[in-house]
Amino acid sequence: MFESARLKLTAWYLAIIAILSLSFSLLVYQGIRGEINRTVSEQRENIELISHGTVTIDSALEDKLQRRVLLNMFLIDIVILILTGGAGYLLAGKTMRPIEAMLEEQKRFVSDASHELRTPLTALATSTEVALRDKNLSMNEAREVLQSNLDDVSELQDLINHLLELARFQQNKEPEQLDDVALDDAIESGIQKVKHLAEQKNIHITAHLLPVRIKAHSSRITELIIILLDNAIKYSSPDKKITIDVHDTKNNVIIEVRDQGIGISPDELPHIFDRFYRVDQSRNRTCQDGYGLGLSIAQKIVHAYKGSINVTSKANEGSLFTIMFPQSSLKK
Repeated sequence: MFESARLKLTAWYLAIIAILSLSFSLLVYQGIRGEINRTVSEQRENIELISHGTVTIDSALEDKLQRRVLLNMFLIDIVILILTGGAGYLLAGKTMRPIEAMLEEQKRFVSDASHELRTPLTALATSTEVALRDKNLSMNEAREVLQSNLDDVSELQDLINHLLELARFQQNKEPEQLDDVALDDAIESGIQKVKHLAEQKNIHITAHLLPVRIKAHSSRITELIIILLDNAIKYSSPDKKITIDVHDTKNNVIIEVRDQGIGISPDELPHIFDRFYRVDQSRNRTCQDGYGLGLSIAQKIVHAYKGSINVTSKANEGSLFTIMFPQSSLKK
């Protein structure tokens, strides 16, 4: 489809250039032809004056000059069309590339979302169907089925909320008016919201914060911290440690989230911010569930505030996420 569109776009480029080139060549040819006629006429008059008689000038010379000029103009036009055709093909490809990438991303997103939605829906339908066919289903068994169905519904709600959030970022629906956010308060709020998850695995979270401020939305920064901490907790064994450090430079605020988890292999690092990407479950001893959307959302939050996010990691040693934001002022 895109190759066909690229060729059509190239053809349009070539047609427009051909019309302009031929029109220009025609004007130049007419001008040169007029100049040749004028020069020949002047030469004829001069020769007649000198010889005081009628001098016959070979009219074939004039035709020869005109044909030679016409041939040269034709060859120049052919070269121009070949060069502009190649350039037009390259420009058409460059024009179509973002559109192709966008549609490919949309197709992949729809395909991945459909795949992720199918699993909980299938589990929900299967457990309900089995329960309905069981004529001897007890009250306790019915409660277990309903609880399982409720868990599946909760998973679906989480997935849909994440998909909607990604769609909002995709459409740039963040409010333009930014707040002056106290970064330490936003981080503390995020820590409190994941504290119970850390306690379940006896994971200690240590924060070294500074009273710096950035231009953002407090709820988004808290959400960013929750995503990073939740990710660190999921992929850490019990009794480990997570550290959050904040540094300030002349123009930027740097947030570092370090864990002692399973780490990320080098071949997986380039993909961890992709939608629906999850670390290889064969290395994940904790077998955590998830849809692989958290880090993708985290990246979009950071980029929405003109920041950057990077990760370094070693397998079985842990990971370090580094976020850099432009700051509005250093101190409260």
